[in-house]
Amino acid sequence: METDPSLLLRGPVPRLLDEWQVRPALWDVVRREVDARQAPGQFILTGSAIPSANARTHSGAGRFGWVRMRPMSLWESGDSTGEVTLHSLFNQETIASDPVVHQVSDIARLVVRGGWPETVGLPDSHVSRVAASHLRAVSEIDLSQFGQPRRSGARVRRLLRALARAESSEMSVRALTADVGQGGERTVSRSTVIDYLGALEQLMVTDDQPAWSTALRSRALLRSTSVRRLADPSLAAAALGVTAERLAADLETLGLLFESLVVRDLRVYAQVFGGQVYHFRDSNGHEIDAIIEYPDGTWGACEIKLGVGAADRACDSLRVAVNQINTQACGQPAFLAVITGTGLATRRPDGVYVLPVGVMRP
Repeated sequence: METDPSLLLRGPVPRLLDEWQVRPALWDVVRREVDARQAPGQFILTGSAIPSANARTHSGAGRFGWVRMRPMSLWESGDSTGEVTLHSLFNQETIASDPVVHQVSDIARLVVRGGWPETVGLPDSHVSRVAASHLRAVSEIDLSQFGQPRRSGARVRRLLRALARAESSEMSVRALTADVGQGGERTVSRSTVIDYLGALEQLMVTDDQPAWSTALRSRALLRSTSVRRLADPSLAAAALGVTAERLAADLETLGLLFESLVVRDLRVYAQVFGGQVYHFRDSNGHEIDAIIEYPDGTWGACEIKLGVGAADRACDSLRVAVNQINTQACGQPAFLAVITGTGLATRRPDGVYVLPVGVMRP
């Protein structure tokens, strides 16, 4: 980089340049080479952090395409049969699958293992170390090298634990600040927590789920706060210091982390088609765990329940929540679904799909 950056671009294509944000001058070097070659698919620039805007002296319009890389879905890790596609739900097709027999302990293991490639095939006694080492690197190394070096590793660890406790909720910055302060440092300020949250977002450790913007039929207020999510549920488990065995004994916490696992997978599957995953909440208490919206405005709504025994109640709740939405403005949902941890895929007489996450793929 310091003598002749063009040497890095020589060789077979596509040529991958990893952690390019460490040497942001690569952006303009690659841009000029793309202009000179006038051919697509020449370079892949990857990085473990979102570079700041001033790291790119040129917008890259017409030359660079952005792809958010997330941890692996269950389909990618080989833990989903892939018998039901997201595409089939949007097309309102008949679905079926063999039963997925996951015990609570199996779901807890998948949560703790996470979507990290290096954990596939590891014994259960080792998988939790991967997410824990990732968090340790973030708190002790990454944040100090990314932005202000005076960020406190201990404070970051307390914030990560607070975010883990806030997983699948809409916890405010004020509440997070109070939680961080409970760790023995009551002088932590709201602005400090905001600064740390911004850094964690740029490092792609957090991946909050935004609220869906639509019109309501009722006079209820549409809540616009994002749902707190770490990039993978295993990070939340690691920040809380829980093993799969402990998590299986705490169904409330497991249910919240299972919801994040499903949202992670839905985001991966929807991204294939350019879709986004939102959540819906109103001031009357109606909520939808996941709204999948495609670029053309087509959308589907999903409730997420750990146990298949809660599916009937979830179906009723989902239909009530959808009835609060002004579908004249956004159109009728392409599908309604309840996603569970076990069971088999079916379509109820009322048209609502019930399916385990372990049968899904894009």
